[in-house]
Amino acid sequence: MNVRSSYLIVFFLTFSASILTIYTANAWGFDMFSFFTKDKVAPTVVHASLDAKLTKLPSYPANTYLPEGHNQNCIKAKIQGTAPLVLTIEDGYIEPSQSAFVWNSASPIALINNQANARFDVWELESINSLKPVKKVSTNELSSRSKNWIHYSVVDVACLPEQQLLVAVNYYDPRSKIALYLYDTANQSFSLFSEADTNAQNLDKYFDQKSLNSGESVIIYYSETKRKSAEIYHNYYNNIVLFSDKHPQGIEILKLGIDDGNVEDWQVIDKKLLLHTIDNRDHKDPKSYIWSLDLSKVLTN
Repeated sequence: MNVRSSYLIVFFLTFSASILTIYTANAWGFDMFSFFTKDKVAPTVVHASLDAKLTKLPSYPANTYLPEGHNQNCIKAKIQGTAPLVLTIEDGYIEPSQSAFVWNSASPIALINNQANARFDVWELESINSLKPVKKVSTNELSSRSKNWIHYSVVDVACLPEQQLLVAVNYYDPRSKIALYLYDTANQSFSLFSEADTNAQNLDKYFDQKSLNSGESVIIYYSETKRKSAEIYHNYYNNIVLFSDKHPQGIEILKLGIDDGNVEDWQVIDKKLLLHTIDNRDHKDPKSYIWSLDLSKVLTN
């Protein structure tokens, strides 16, 4: 083999390896140049129907009244057996593969992770007391691509108005991704609400919820996670959505960009959304903000 042939072989091997590396990085969502890119612009957007602006406050109000978090009709349970299926209510951490989510209603159901099939199923329950699954519910596919997903499971559920559930699904296509679905319990159907990310500061947190006395529900979910440095990530947006009888599909009342901070604490008091946020992209000099947003134009009561 002459020298020229050797150079050609080395060139083609190097070129092929480079293409394979770039393809793999793209497939698994890895940004090879993220350390060198500048922070993107992430403007905050208030929905026009609010006819209001995000307003700075000098201090965060005392927690004199706090709406409930997750609606108490959505209950996390543990799968204790598979033949037959046995569910129990337990406090504390439950492995995702052993998790089920119960909707407490006149006709209770459970979304149950099926470890054997790397999927989850919806089941009718005998009663909320027995938690005994009695009939598998036939639903639509989550996506036209879901049959090709390596694995998908339900990781959190919130109860919404109009007998709907917000379902956080972790799926692999091929890398791990999060999507939020609305499940219509009356029509037994799923619809995609949004692709999403976990909370960059708490990877077990997929959304946060406040259930208001009026029956309305406000959800925060997280999107556009970017890597700041090795093992340091930030959500460039916190998306805040109102669900109500008037807005059963949800209305994004606020898309909060990271320049105005990520939500650390929040309340809804007297038709005002109150936010304590932190922008800690500069960990040596994190910036803290207190915000208020008037929701009176979109809240019914």
